[in-house]
Amino acid sequence: MKFSKVLICAGLMMSLMVSPSYAAKNVDRVTAWNRFTDFFATVGKEDSAKQQVLKSRKRARREKRQFKQRQRRQKETQKRMAEQKRNIMKTIKTKKVPSGRGGIDLPKHR
Repeated sequence: MKFSKVLICAGLMMSLMVSPSYAAKNVDRVTAWNRFTDFFATVGKEDSAKQQVLKSRKRARREKRQFKQRQRRQKETQKRMAEQKRNIMKTIKTKKVPSGRGGIDLPKHR
């Protein structure tokens, strides 16, 4: 009996999960969890009130997902910039710079 309850709960949780690759691509997605919570948010309300609640919840989810997506992109950009900086500094350290004017040949004045 306990095993069957655990199995049912595990199956329910697996069915409500969303793959991260799909989540990253679509900010307007509607998951099973969203439908589930929307149902309880609109129970006992009139149709016009239901539509208003659903629109506001959908808009809030979209804004939150877009914000997270922007943060993710900024973080990736910062990582790429740090990697480029490391590569540039590594290149500068490995190349031999002639002594004197730092490798810059200026025209000689007479």
